[in-house]
Amino acid sequence: MISNSEEHDCWCDFIAGSDAAFRMLYDIYVDKLFSFGCGFCRDEETVKDTIHDLFIDLYRYRANVARTVNLSAYLYSAMRRKLVVALKNIRKQQSVQLTDMDFQVDWNIETHIMRDEQEKELVYILSQEIQKLSNRQREVLYLRFTLDMTYEEVAEVMDVSVATSRTLVYRAVKQMRVNMERTNIPMVNLLMLVLSAGS
Repeated sequence: MISNSEEHDCWCDFIAGSDAAFRMLYDIYVDKLFSFGCGFCRDEETVKDTIHDLFIDLYRYRANVARTVNLSAYLYSAMRRKLVVALKNIRKQQSVQLTDMDFQVDWNIETHIMRDEQEKELVYILSQEIQKLSNRQREVLYLRFTLDMTYEEVAEVMDVSVATSRTLVYRAVKQMRVNMERTNIPMVNLLMLVLSAGS
């Protein structure tokens, strides 16, 4: 894993013209962006094409990008915008907006190590509750807890204010807590378990 300062140095080297730094940035982010993109679009080829276009644009316009940028938030935000364009082209509609995108994450519960059948059942219940959330609530939980983004980074990716990103997280967790009260399950523990299973 690369530190934030090493990532920043790599970004600066890329802007200065280093192809090796470009390849390193690609290697660091391609799988993360692919997982994020698949949350919006189940067509893996479209997601791959979008990532490809994103990195081509980065390479092409690197002289124009800012040196001081939150790289992670910048790339996720750019990926999200490019997916909107790709989905508009696929659907041949002009009405697709950033807020209309259907965000679905395969929480991949089966691959997570379960201690026993009861835990498996509880995680299944929680993952069902997550699917009842709105697209934006699922996306904000994914960004905040699975990708471990700060509220500021979440705000940048989702193109909302920091206060709105905090509110979205709060309301999503609150809604899940209300829905889960009838089960007497410690919601916070389950939320962390399911969200970590999605990474």
